[in-house]
Amino acid sequence: MTAKEFITKYYQVAKETEKKTGIPALAILAQAALESGWGEAAPGYNFFGMKAGKYWKGKKQLLTTTEYHADKNKIYPEILSIEQIKSGLYKYKVKDWFRAYDSPEEGFADHAKLFLLPRYATAMKNCNNVEKFVEEIENRLSTVFIHKRLNRKISYRSLIRMECYNLINYLKGNIKTYEPYRAG
Repeated sequence: MTAKEFITKYYQVAKETEKKTGIPALAILAQAALESGWGEAAPGYNFFGMKAGKYWKGKKQLLTTTEYHADKNKIYPEILSIEQIKSGLYKYKVKDWFRAYDSPEEGFADHAKLFLLPRYATAMKNCNNVEKFVEEIENRLSTVFIHKRLNRKISYRSLIRMECYNLINYLKGNIKTYEPYRAG
């Protein structure tokens, strides 16, 4: 899916989520785009890589993923490979349970529930400033998650900021073509 197709298809879903929760639509859309590779990796409308932990009661799907840990003693439904990388972390290729949804609206709404938790209260106070909101979200992310992103040579916050900036300009018509960053 191209960036234009992704925006056309999911921008209104992000706007509806914003209306219901206050979470900036641009932050939602940028994160969905980044996490799913512009919709290329969003099985079961899970654009955000939401895991189906032991308390999850909804639909779930067993998917292949890459995880990073400080040791090689982690347990997953299926471990495909483990290799130590330059940072000293272990890169796991595994199969793990992820949430599955019946629609993009359901996937976006479930993801939004995370930001309504007390952990993200500071971010929610900054919903009127998408850049500050994203900065506060990144400040609350787990160390391993940030390591995984930094392994790509650019911070998660910078990626979201770039996508938000580009999305704003694209939606306003200031730029005619949109070349998104594709995490790889």
